Amino acid sequence: MVLLFASWSLLDLQVFRRYHQVERGALVLGAITMLGVLAFGGIKAIMLAVTLVLLMFIRRVTRPACEELVNVSGRPGLYNRLFFPEATTIDGLLLLRFGGPLVFFNASHFRSELQRAIARQKAPVERVVRDLIPMTSLDITGIDTLERLDAELAAQNITLTLAGRQIEFERWLEATGHPDQSIRQRVYPTMRQAIRQWHGRDEMGTADEPEADGDSQGLSDGK
Repeated sequence: MVLLFASWSLLDLQVFRRYHQVERGALVLGAITMLGVLAFGGIKAIMLAVTLVLLMFIRRVTRPACEELVNVSGRPGLYNRLFFPEATTIDGLLLLRFGGPLVFFNASHFRSELQRAIARQKAPVERVVRDLIPMTSLDITGIDTLERLDAELAAQNITLTLAGRQIEFERWLEATGHPDQSIRQRVYPTMRQAIRQWHGRDEMGTADEPEADGDSQGLSDGK
């Protein structure tokens, strides 16, 4: 009983309230750790908390969010459709942002999420644009996954294109010795240019608003 009251006196309810508002997973982790201290002692509770944190981290890395991006009237950039369900989509064009690297432990997840996103569309999809900005790394499994997806989508009369990190993507292809030039030719510097090309606009020599500003706005506000 003495330990129970001593632990209660150390409990900061304001921190738990903030966790509840911002990240409920952290709240659950904190509650489990607190109960672990009472049940098993401090050392074992800390080991339990570290294990749970590692599991949470692995889950987030292996299953990143796959967001459908849309234009929002009155706002520059691109945004997660979940935040703006009434936003108008571009017929035939699916814009996707996969929030993580594309490597061996999440490549199959990305493949499944892309196919589900296509199936959710009301209008037939003719082109998929995958935003490369959040993709910090790409290994041989990720490249092979893109190649398989390219073939699968082509069989459905859908073209796979990529946007952002154009130079990095070319270097990733060179580092892995990937021979396919067709994917390299379908990488645009920005999402906005990919959209404009879909509308048939020639970007060569165009002096428009800064491309990076528009896409960065979408990345920062659209998360």
